[in-house]
Amino acid sequence: MFGRERIVTAAYSCLLEQKWHTFPIEPARFHFSCPVISYQEYARLSNVSPAVFLEYGYDGFSVAGLKGQTFILYNDQSPLCRQRFTVAHELGHLLLRHQGHIRRHEEEADFFASLLLLPDAVLNLLRSRGISLTEAFLMKTFGVSRHTAQYKRAAFTRPPICHPLDQQIEALFFPEICRFASAAQSSFDELEEQYLGYNR
Repeated sequence: MFGRERIVTAAYSCLLEQKWHTFPIEPARFHFSCPVISYQEYARLSNVSPAVFLEYGYDGFSVAGLKGQTFILYNDQSPLCRQRFTVAHELGHLLLRHQGHIRRHEEEADFFASLLLLPDAVLNLLRSRGISLTEAFLMKTFGVSRHTAQYKRAAFTRPPICHPLDQQIEALFFPEICRFASAAQSSFDELEEQYLGYNR
């Protein structure tokens, strides 16, 4: 099993460094020394067919250029939720300093991506404010696929594990969390009014 705390630290540190505080989280728009570019855009700039990149991976991959510059390439013809996860996954490989392709590294990169797109500290805070973390809510709010939402819900049934950066992540996303909690309360109030109206 991989070192959970190391991966949580990497994902949370990335969010804090980027000061990203809204949903959905868009890793392709992060400002890193590693350029993130679509197959289609890279093909346009280099006069290479996008089909060449599809041979390496349908969704995306990271590659070092001739001068040592690493790029994250992704397929912008994939569903948007898939693009987010792919870029987050590749970013995980880079920040966790993976070398080579082994199964444990893929599992770690998947875990990193799920934490980056759906931070546990944020989900805990949403749940504490009465938000039901349904599969549909996670998909719509965080812009992830059904598979990612299911993966996260399965992992989230376990007791929460505290991390030293939890409070900083909660503070970063607090205004956004309040907005969702307020919207949820407004919906509840409207339902309550309808219910009381029907029963007068």
